[in-house]
Amino acid sequence: MARSVTIRFTGTTRLTKSMIGSADGVYSGAAKATRSLANQAFRTSQVLVPVETGALKASGRVVAHRVGAYTYRASVVYGGASYPRFVDYALYVHEILENKHAPPTTAKFVEIAYHQARVAAGQTIKMYVSGSLRREFAA
Repeated sequence: MARSVTIRFTGTTRLTKSMIGSADGVYSGAAKATRSLANQAFRTSQVLVPVETGALKASGRVVAHRVGAYTYRASVVYGGASYPRFVDYALYVHEILENKHAPPTTAKFVEIAYHQARVAAGQTIKMYVSGSLRREFAA
């Protein structure tokens, strides 16, 4: 006589909704983490950006947007056209290593800030995504 084992799942509609919600939560968490990392890099770059008139520092900003169905991009940007001043020298200040700047300011201020934020990237992404998943699967 053969014995059978039966496993029955109940509440599959709720589970399916939670799984779909969790996928959305992962993407939402990743978007929030991307923005958070960019903001962290921006705060660091504000300390490092050379200041002569203050126009370059004032032109700094974070630009974040969705570039694909599940792809998010955030950038730290300095310079460009900004009323009432037009700062078109950000690239030169960033790239010319021979220029002397009063510490803690320095050339490569965005690149240095990026590398410092990148160290925390894994933990930051994990924190935001796991938080989104916990909310989706909460009883």
